[in-house]
Amino acid sequence: MSVFSIQSFRPNSELAATVERVYDGRLFKLSETSWFVTDTATVKTVTEKIGVDNEGGFSGVVVIGVTPSYWGRSTASLWDWLRAAFEAE
Repeated sequence: MSVFSIQSFRPNSELAATVERVYDGRLFKLSETSWFVTDTATVKTVTEKIGVDNEGGFSGVVVIGVTPSYWGRSTASLWDWLRAAFEAE
C-alpha cells in the first residue's frame, strides 16, 4: 500500500466529498484542502479516481506520493495514521 498526499489550492466541497467517498476508511484529513490517502495505485490513477483531469474535472489539485521519511509537528492521530499506513505496506 502506498501513501499519497492530495492538496487542493482552495477549498472545494465537491472534491472533498469525492476524496472522502473514494477513500472512505483509507484517509486522514489534514484540512479542508489536504488529505493523506492509501492506495495500491499509481499517482496518475489516484488523480483519475478523484476526477483530476483535463476534461472538465477538478483542477488546482496536486497528488504526491509520500515516502516513509517524514518529520513535523502535529497531532498524535496523524503520526499514528502515517505509521499504520506505512507498516501496512
